[in-house]
Amino acid sequence: MEDMLARFQHNADGMWVVDAEQRIVLWNRAAEDCLGYDQKEACGRPCHELLSGCLPGWDTLCNPHCPVIERARSGKPVRGFALRVRDRDGQRVEISASTIPLPGHNGAGVSPALVCLFRRIAGQPDWPSSLRIRLLGEFVVRRVDGSPVGGPSWRRTKVQTLFSLLALNCDRPVSREYLLQALWPGAGQQDALHDLDSTIYHLRRSLEPDLRSGHDSGYIHHEQDWYLLNGDGAHRLDTKEFEAGVTRARCQPDPTQAIVLYHEALAHYQGDLLADLQPDILDYSMERERLRELYLDAMEELASLKARNGYEAQAVDLYY
Repeated sequence: MEDMLARFQHNADGMWVVDAEQRIVLWNRAAEDCLGYDQKEACGRPCHELLSGCLPGWDTLCNPHCPVIERARSGKPVRGFALRVRDRDGQRVEISASTIPLPGHNGAGVSPALVCLFRRIAGQPDWPSSLRIRLLGEFVVRRVDGSPVGGPSWRRTKVQTLFSLLALNCDRPVSREYLLQALWPGAGQQDALHDLDSTIYHLRRSLEPDLRSGHDSGYIHHEQDWYLLNGDGAHRLDTKEFEAGVTRARCQPDPTQAIVLYHEALAHYQGDLLADLQPDILDYSMERERLRELYLDAMEELASLKARNGYEAQAVDLYY
């Protein structure tokens, strides 16, 4: 097996190998060239966390219960497939992927590890520039050049609330009916539809001031009865980065590195979820409370970690 993997290291196609826990254990030079992550950045991380892969129709594929690995474990064949993954710059790259199960030693005769070979697909669509979206604390959206989204249309509460709904469901289409019920619960159908169309109009022009037609919008995609924040997962969302960072810290066996990762994750939590949006517009209370509890748990875990590793004074500061 080692000889086979050594040959893959120098393959012209990109390659990563995952173990039974979906952690990347090998990452070749072609993968570095294609996606930008070097071996140190990739190895040791769960593949679904690093790449956030989804199918061309926006259905999420990469997750802790990866169907590709599950099929391999059960001995079922896995056909080649197209996948959109996130590169180091946060942009989406469409790849053609195929997998090779590796023989395992778990006593059941099934494969606990997988080789994924891939190459970039030419002629990919142009995704809009990624946005940096801050929902924790002050609500701020910045373009790729660092400039904040603003203007008269953006200052409308319903515009910001609609965007926050689409951002919280990033990578997933949101039904028109859900938006109508969430934003205009007491309005008649026709009035609510009119208000939704108007709010979508102002949101698109807040994000793209030079937009000529709504159909040309790179960010707000509309098809039939659903809407999507386009960008295919390339946007930097602080809630996702906060949760992923806490997970990385919890999984890091080295205490010194874990402390660093906890600090990086906690830095994303600048306040409660959408604290400056009017609470009567939309009820975020359950999600707000969930993220607040995660923050408090992570703070306690960091304090305990510091106390056990010779940083008692810093631990006391965290507790108080």
